[in-house]
Amino acid sequence: MRRLEKSASTVSIFFLAVAIILVTFNVTARYVFNYGEPWCEEAIRYSVVFATFFGLSIAIGKNECMKIDVLLQITTGRLRKLVHCIGTLAEVVVQWLLLYFSYLLVTETMESGQITPSADYPMYIPYLMVSVGVFVCALSSVRAFYEAIKGGK
Repeated sequence: MRRLEKSASTVSIFFLAVAIILVTFNVTARYVFNYGEPWCEEAIRYSVVFATFFGLSIAIGKNECMKIDVLLQITTGRLRKLVHCIGTLAEVVVQWLLLYFSYLLVTETMESGQITPSADYPMYIPYLMVSVGVFVCALSSVRAFYEAIKGGK
């Protein structure tokens, strides 16, 4: 799991760097030439989305994502552990359902032959990257559930 976390971190940083470079390029092109590349804006958008999903998997794995934990704060002992396990199990179920539906979206887009608006490449490629990010999130949520059962974080 540490390799998966390290890989997700590397991919997230890569896509954030790509977004920063493209924003810099596009702003400079607009300022100097009064023309911004439409494909650049699309690539920036996708890069930020990819970085977000891979970054989310790191937060899930470390149990540092935002959540409503009022019940955890007012319970103690075994009841607190049970509430934590139930909440983490719900997170696992949601992540795996999201993975299933993202898979359906990728296959449907592949069958339809839809292309991106300005870059003219197949739309299933960005959807596939999101699915990979969701898969990493789902694996991290399973690990978080295991840690919750074990009594860790």
